[in-house]
Amino acid sequence: MNVYIQSIFNCSAQRLFEEVQKTENFFYVTNPLVRFVPRDCTVGAVWKEGQYVMNMYFLGFLPLGSQYIHIQLDKANMSVLDRGHSKPVPKWHHLIRIQEAGDTQALYSDCIDIEAGLLTLPVVLFARCFFYYRQHRWKKLVKKMRKG
Repeated sequence: MNVYIQSIFNCSAQRLFEEVQKTENFFYVTNPLVRFVPRDCTVGAVWKEGQYVMNMYFLGFLPLGSQYIHIQLDKANMSVLDRGHSKPVPKWHHLIRIQEAGDTQALYSDCIDIEAGLLTLPVVLFARCFFYYRQHRWKKLVKKMRKG
């Protein structure tokens, strides 16, 4: 099943793509709903192509298990693909695409392809809430960027 959510942000697409690649922004937009803690991997200042293993905690403290994040960057098309998976969710493929939407605006979209057997529907419902939350946090972050 797929989840698709998009928003318009008041900054250039190029600037937004630069910000999406910063790992500190990933941690900001996901916290405190889901806290990710690197396990047996080093996470630098920006995402690099490769695999990362993260422990996840709902609301910052309830363990959700480990998530395998496999990053692929497409700088020419301003997109990031995570071919993620975990034990209960064998397929969590998340594509972030950023496109120009005028001189000072960007169209940001999250497309998530999920396969989790009998858990697919509840995982999809959670993903919808989680990605609306993430985009809300991105809007707050973009507003901060514009001020300072």
